Amino acid sequence: MHDIFAIDMDIDTAIRYIQRSERGRQGIARINTIRKIIKNQEQEKRDRIALKKGKKLESSQQVKEAKAAEVLQKRFRGITARKAIEQMREEEMIFLGMKQRPKTALERETDPLVER
Repeated sequence: MHDIFAIDMDIDTAIRYIQRSERGRQGIARINTIRKIIKNQEQEKRDRIALKKGKKLESSQQVKEAKAAEVLQKRFRGITARKAIEQMREEEMIFLGMKQRPKTALERETDPLVER
């Protein structure tokens, strides 16, 4: 009996399909994030203009503190995300065979080519 859910393809083709789909998903997510950022920037610009014209009251101290906390959170998240992405890239390069995995402490001790 033939399994209707089985796909007849080699592992390289399957990996390429998965990578293509994942890159597409990441691209769409990136575009949506950029659109959201642009929309927020436009709103902030409109708010600044309204504030200058006197149509809007100045932000309270609590709102200013919340914005400052948001800026710090963004920076921290950005730093941690970049570190995580770099680690993921290293692991992928090792998985694909484009880079050697780092040697363990035991391997470094027993390797005659490593300087001590």
